[in-house]
Order: sequence, then structure tokens, then C-alpha cells
Amino acid sequence: MAEDATCYVFAGVGSEYSLAPLAAFLRKRGRHCIEIDMMRADWRDAVAHALGAKRRILVSSQHPYMNGHHYHIYYGTDLDVLNVPELQGVLQPDRSYFVPHDLLSPIKGSEIVGLTLFDAILMPSDSWWYLSTYVRCENVGWIKAAQDNIPEIARTPLQIAWLPSEIGAWLARPAGLFEEVYRDLLTLRPLFKAPAFPGTQAMIDLAGGAGCQVFDASVQSSVLIDQSHAVVSNGLSSICAEAALRGVPTLCIDDGSVESWYLRDHWQALPGVTVHAPDRAWELLTSWRDHPERIPSRAPSVIAPFDFDKAATIVEAL
Repeated sequence: MAEDATCYVFAGVGSEYSLAPLAAFLRKRGRHCIEIDMMRADWRDAVAHALGAKRRILVSSQHPYMNGHHYHIYYGTDLDVLNVPELQGVLQPDRSYFVPHDLLSPIKGSEIVGLTLFDAILMPSDSWWYLSTYVRCENVGWIKAAQDNIPEIARTPLQIAWLPSEIGAWLARPAGLFEEVYRDLLTLRPLFKAPAFPGTQAMIDLAGGAGCQVFDASVQSSVLIDQSHAVVSNGLSSICAEAALRGVPTLCIDDGSVESWYLRDHWQALPGVTVHAPDRAWELLTSWRDHPERIPSRAPSVIAPFDFDKAATIVEAL
């Protein structure tokens, strides 16, 4: 890298890192890009490499204030993670941009004041127009809808994508309970992907051992959603929102990871999501498998595809 080169630094944490497609797009335009996934043990090496550039542009997809301290408090997991202000302190970027990874809550209420950390936020839609009070907002579509490397997927009469959420809550519960709750779903051989988060290997092994087709965490959830007749998730997952907005029948399992009253209140405003107790969900899915004519039709997607040209033009502007 030339000493005076501009380096585009794409940063996030595990399942909160969704910028690989945009980084790949800018590389094709001849830009020098470094990706930092703070779930990786060697991420500080990438930071050191970025510091060799004269100018740095930071593009982040993580919740701005989440750092290792918060992961320890909320999930009991010790991670070497910097939040955006801390990362800015290290990188001293010339400009910073935010591309939310979370379609359900791109910006949490406690994060609104943090929007002033960024020169602009690249939003999935115009629904959050009011945030322009704090920072420049640009609608570029949904970043997680972009996927270049689509894996081969085995077809079944009832294709179910199982994308579990609330991992921290499950890790705090007794071992074996996850299998007990989801045993019947495993018999339907859903497509399975766990988020990039410590402690999920037991879930992955369980799904693989039951004959499910298991996908790496790097595969965008949208790929599995688009290939499925139905999506199964749980809790307050952004997966449920994405699947429903993409028009796919979505079952949110009331599995105890979130209080039932809150779960049902949370999803009642989104018609494409239905909340079910586990036994009722498995009964419904089994009836769809045995009677394919009962599988609900997909609704039109209301999620705009990601506009790579627009996003690249914004972050490249000097």
C-alpha cells in the first residue's frame, strides 16, 4: 500500500458485521479495503495495517456503543471488542459512515445521540427519515440482501429456514433444553444457520447431527430466506422482520428466551410474523409438509435491494 493511499476500513462484530459485499464492490473499483471483524482473534492486526495509510475512511455496521464490557454484562461473554468511539480513537478516520446490520432496530433509542459520530448513515429504507435531524441519512437499501457467493441448497417439498436468535439467553439456560424445545423441528430437516457468536457450536452440531443442511455464519440470512417456504426464528430477532418484509411466512417461536407477553406485543404490528408455542408451530409445519397445498403463498417483498453504486459514491466522496 502506498504511503499516501486512502484505506477504507469496514468494521463490525460477528453477526453484526454485514459489510463484506460492499468491501468487495469497492475493491473492484480499485479501492484499498481492510475488513475488521472483532469476533476474530487477529482483528487488531488488521487495525495495525490500516494505520499505515495516510487517510482512513471508517464504515461500521455494529451498534455504535456495544463494546466488550457490554457483551460481558448482557451475554456473560468476554470479547475483545471496541465500540465505534473507541475504534475512531484508534484509527482517527477522516470520515465515518454507519450501515446498520439490524433491520428491526437499525438505531436503538439509546444510540440516537451517537449518530453524530458519523458523517452519514446509509439506511435500508426511508422509514427512519426523522434521524436526518441528527445526521445525513441516505436510503441505499438493505445490505444483507446482497450475497455474491450463493451456496448449493438441497431442495425439499417444504423448505424451512431455521435461523435462531437470542443466543445469549439460550447460553444462560440449562444444557439440553435447546434440544428438548426444538427436537420436533429437527425432524423436518430445516436449513440451519447460527449467528457468528461464541457458544453456538453445540447448536450447530445438534442440527448437523439431525441431518439438517448447516450453513456457515458468513452466508447471509437473506439467501436462506429467499430459498424457503417458511422461516423459523425466536425472540426479538431481526430475522423475523427481514423474512416477513421479504414476504416469507415467518414463525416466531415462543421458546422462553423472551417473556411471552412482550414477544406477542412486539410482533403484533407486523402481519407477516406469527408467534407460536413450540408444539403448535411444529404441528403447523408438519401439516404444511404433509399437505403442500396448505403452504401459504409468499407476499411481495417490500425490501429494496442494496444500491452499491450509490453507497460507494457516498463513502468515496472526499
